[in-house]
Amino acid sequence: MSFFQWTAASRSVGFSLAALICVAVAQGAKADATSDEKMCIDMGVAESCFSAGVQYHEGSGVTKDAARATALYLKACDLGNAHGCHNAGFHYGNGDGVEKDESRATTLYLKACGGGKASGCNNAGVNYEYGYGVKADPERATRLYVEACDAKDANGCFNAGRQYDNGNGVAKDEIRATKLYLKACDGGSALGCNNAGLKYHNGVGVKVDQARATSLYMEACDNDLALGCLNAGVQYNEGSGVTKDAAQATALYLKACDRGNAHGCYNAGIHYDNGDGVVKDEARATKLYLKACDGGKASGCNNAGVNYKNGLGIKADPERATRLFIKACDANDANGCFNAANSYASGNGVNSDPVRAVNL
Repeated sequence: MSFFQWTAASRSVGFSLAALICVAVAQGAKADATSDEKMCIDMGVAESCFSAGVQYHEGSGVTKDAARATALYLKACDLGNAHGCHNAGFHYGNGDGVEKDESRATTLYLKACGGGKASGCNNAGVNYEYGYGVKADPERATRLYVEACDAKDANGCFNAGRQYDNGNGVAKDEIRATKLYLKACDGGSALGCNNAGLKYHNGVGVKVDQARATSLYMEACDNDLALGCLNAGVQYNEGSGVTKDAAQATALYLKACDRGNAHGCYNAGIHYDNGDGVVKDEARATKLYLKACDGGKASGCNNAGVNYKNGLGIKADPERATRLFIKACDANDANGCFNAANSYASGNGVNSDPVRAVNL
């Protein structure tokens, strides 16, 4: 059974607003947009500019106003507040209250990074890796990710791990990649936990250790990563590093499914279809297959089609079955093509079409 690794960059999208507001308040600024804005404009207090920006961003005590928030973040940034630079960069990167400008976002992230804001380093790294608003520069991206990681930014550690894992902008080094994933995991990155789990699962950069792999997958799952739930479910289903437990596997597949993972829906459907770790429930299996199908899992379309064709847990509906088989086939599922061909050959749910049957 396949295991899954997250390969895309993780951007530091969170503003850590509550924590940053606490910092501002501790420094004497009132958590009131009007007072903070006045101190910002009249006295040039950077922390007050930032705090007022947060209030306008959240609509806390004032009407929500992303444009005003951005202006206040920029003023905070101009006065030397790295948090303001970061948040302004985020607004420009997403076109929130201002026209989207990824080049300016990168400049602001770099300024935040230079001011000690680790997430600014990470986000600038993302822009350099993918060429958002700047010329793609994977080497500089890696340096920025490492700088973020060194300053204990978990996303930076995860992204640096990916770079070393893939040899993107740096010599491939799976041992270092694993260490960086673990550091990301320790910092609260579910993605880091999941990818470190895969390293222990496959023995890449470390010695194979299925028990630790499962523990890392579970930590990722506990931090709301659907992939972690899916991978942990596979471990419990196979008894790899843990005692085989089909019921626990099903629960983890369902958790992955509830968080939008089509593979989790499909695997849970198989368990309900076969009564593996749960009471056999073909109706629920069909619903799970359909959810998997809607999420892009072709074999979910096929299996739902089988249940509709045979009336397993639901009223037989050969027309719907054939549509599902065709959808599976269109997504290159061989079983879907075979079943669709049978439908056309027999005229079950569609008009008989031997030529199309042969071509599927």
